[in-house]
Amino acid sequence: MSADPGPAGRPAPRGWKARLKRIEPILDLLLFGVALAVLDRILSEYSWPAVLHELRAIPPGWLLLALLLTALGYLALVGYDFVAFRFIGRPLPFRRVFVPSFVSYAVANSAPVSVLTGGGVRYKMYSGLGLTAAETAAVAAFDVVTYTLGLLTVAGVTFVLSPIPTPAFLHVPVTTVRPLGAFCLLVVAAYLTVCLLHLPAIEIRGHRFRLPGPGIAVGQLGVSGLDWMLSATALYVLLQVVGNIPYGPFLASFLLAQIVSLVFPLPGGIGVFETIVLLLRPAGASAPAMLGALLAYRFVYYLLPLGVAGVLLVLDVRRRRAEGAAGLAETVASLAPTLLALLVFLAGAVLLVTGTFPAGEQRLRWLGTVLPLGVVRASAFLGSVLGGALLLLAWGLQQRLDAAYQVTRVLVVLGVLSSLLRGFDFRAAAVMTIVLAILLPARREFDRESAIIWRPLTMGWLAAVAAVLLAVVWLDVFVRRHVGYAAVPWWKLALSATVPATLRLAVGFVVVVLMAALIRLFRPARKR
Repeated sequence: MSADPGPAGRPAPRGWKARLKRIEPILDLLLFGVALAVLDRILSEYSWPAVLHELRAIPPGWLLLALLLTALGYLALVGYDFVAFRFIGRPLPFRRVFVPSFVSYAVANSAPVSVLTGGGVRYKMYSGLGLTAAETAAVAAFDVVTYTLGLLTVAGVTFVLSPIPTPAFLHVPVTTVRPLGAFCLLVVAAYLTVCLLHLPAIEIRGHRFRLPGPGIAVGQLGVSGLDWMLSATALYVLLQVVGNIPYGPFLASFLLAQIVSLVFPLPGGIGVFETIVLLLRPAGASAPAMLGALLAYRFVYYLLPLGVAGVLLVLDVRRRRAEGAAGLAETVASLAPTLLALLVFLAGAVLLVTGTFPAGEQRLRWLGTVLPLGVVRASAFLGSVLGGALLLLAWGLQQRLDAAYQVTRVLVVLGVLSSLLRGFDFRAAAVMTIVLAILLPARREFDRESAIIWRPLTMGWLAAVAAVLLAVVWLDVFVRRHVGYAAVPWWKLALSATVPATLRLAVGFVVVVLMAALIRLFRPARKR
């Protein structure tokens, strides 16, 4: 389905829709908090060591299989655009579609809706392929229909053949999901019937919608159904650590969790998806094992493809410049600030999250023989400060600010050092190193000399930062649920070995916020 633009000069939407858009970040934050509260209640009887044990118990062979299924799933996502280009009359070889489509979907799957979206990335990538803004919008609309069509088809068949009980918290008047499955199949049948009839374009509120023919519709059904099956199977493989779970009921639970997550505009349904899967787990299934598999899935299906997208973007820009296509290279490179802003935001979150976990005693003991004890302890506090600063600087990167780029480059290097000093945290150090490797070649894309202090943070960014802090606080409470909070003066929080990471995090982040506030308070008056 494609949408033709309506009359020019149409005023921006006002009224309740505009007000809802302004408060959407706050609603997202509240929803995320509710999801964490439910998750905490589910896991109230379990400890973090149990979850960590189950996470480490996932065999490497299963992780590799999940990675393979994820790669095939993203190829199916690229197939969305491959079919869409044929629908709009601009067929392109798969090799030309691959990088723009993969980068767009990797960003869209992981970006907070209120802060970053895949729409701008998609436009920049596809304009490099020669598509106009209207054609890019048509591809995006077509992909939404393809995505929904596959979800309804797979969910309809699964709900009818393997009906699971309807969760009580949904408060619906049916006992199983079978009626929902029948409704999904009816919608799919109606869509295919309309496509088969070759009806003319229809107009809705000034927009004309053209339906595809039966061949394109079947292509939509094929690539989207394959995408949903592969993404679900990637999680199913990781859940084998839980036990022998029947595939049919699992697939029904997975799809129901995805449908509920789509109602709430959180990135990748984070928090909501995990909570619903845990609530729908089979009787006798271990909650720590389920959570460990879900954490591995979040990394395999969301975070890892995002890093790969950053590498592919840098390589694609270099290839275009080497081929002499400077204009196309600059068009693709111009989306680097968006992707790097997301990567730096996630790097800051990684520093804050890893700071909540206790470092290995053996590694700390060895570091204590080489370095002063104060340096080792202060590294955790430094990691909290750096993590909080990166969350704020990511917004400056999205604004293409030169100052934000310069400061971020230094802080990422310090993040690598603090991760190693904290107890040889190679995983966090590797994340920071990858971000730095993607950040350095993009220097020329940050060309705005406006100071960071002149740019007010948007509500979306503030909500995203608050969501990270909320998640870190909950994680630290869960990790140290049975550890008492010692009465330590605030000035000793950063250097105390017994102080909870949440309090150290709070002190570190408050330092960052206070410094930012003081800088803005004493800045010179800006000329009009």
